Amino acid sequence: MRYILAGLALCFTLTAQASGPNDGIYVMTYEAVPDYSDFVSIHQNGDTILFITLDPSDFTWEVLHGVRQGNQASLQYALGGNSGSVVLMLEFLTATTAALSLEACSADPGSVCNFPDGAQFDLIKAF
Repeated sequence: MRYILAGLALCFTLTAQASGPNDGIYVMTYEAVPDYSDFVSIHQNGDTILFITLDPSDFTWEVLHGVRQGNQASLQYALGGNSGSVVLMLEFLTATTAALSLEACSADPGSVCNFPDGAQFDLIKAF
């Protein structure tokens, strides 16, 4: 009986570990627009980073991916079709903060770039 109780206690005290040291949910702000904030989810598997956000204007998911090198990752995805693209540079500053800069946005016909090239965003880990 003691072994069963010890096993159950051990099961309930283990916590799940994220794959990457910076995995989690972040609050993203844009200093140029004081009322702007968004939540993003960052996940790492090996050296691949996924950056997921919900576009509040139309409630669509936007997923970017890239390769982490040191504390940085260049993130990309296709925007609206094959001829549009977005490139972001993500830099982890500490275990709970990061900076994001919009390197380039080229909208496909029918799409729009919401922020100018060079826009800087701050990220603070919520959990």
